[in-house]
Amino acid sequence: MKKILKAISVICAVMILGVGCYYLYSITLAPKKYAYYVSEPGYNAGDMREVVGIHPYVFVGYIEETHDYNTERFKREFPETIKKSDIAWTECDVKVIKNIKGNLTEGVIFPLYKSGGLSKSLMYIETEQNSTMPESKKYYIFFGHAYEDGTVTVGDWPGIVELENGISGDNFESSKLYQEYVEAAENQIKNRNSSLHDKFLSKNDKN
Repeated sequence: MKKILKAISVICAVMILGVGCYYLYSITLAPKKYAYYVSEPGYNAGDMREVVGIHPYVFVGYIEETHDYNTERFKREFPETIKKSDIAWTECDVKVIKNIKGNLTEGVIFPLYKSGGLSKSLMYIETEQNSTMPESKKYYIFFGHAYEDGTVTVGDWPGIVELENGISGDNFESSKLYQEYVEAAENQIKNRNSSLHDKFLSKNDKN
């Protein structure tokens, strides 16, 4: 009888372990579904001049690494601004390659926070409908602003725009997108909401 009970216990333990492993497998390896939300950016997101005009920080950057807030919040120090938000966030370790607008320290890696990321259930990605989710080891143009604590976030579309294939930190000036946003910065259009984004400086600002 004892041998039977022991065998049953072993079988149950294996089944529980198997279910747990399958759950972890589904979280870490299975393709993530996307849940989209819509936000009102407060400017004409289709006009590069307005996109640049409302953001105090527009720059070419390289993402060294990304961190999902919902899976790493107990291991990393996240700003209160992010913790109080109802939406998911992704932390990006970004190296500033070239300022298009603003005065961030170039060549320095700093934490930047992108709206959207792994949901609290860990089963899907929450993201703004027209936004791009950041990926490590890629070059983007970033559109951000700072909060009172110096945290820089990028949110409403476009938030970030990936540079074309073949473009890197060595040849970004040949990027058509880069050239278009440089021209947009020279002819930027500010609106009544621009002052809301200009109130604070990034910790990485040279001023």
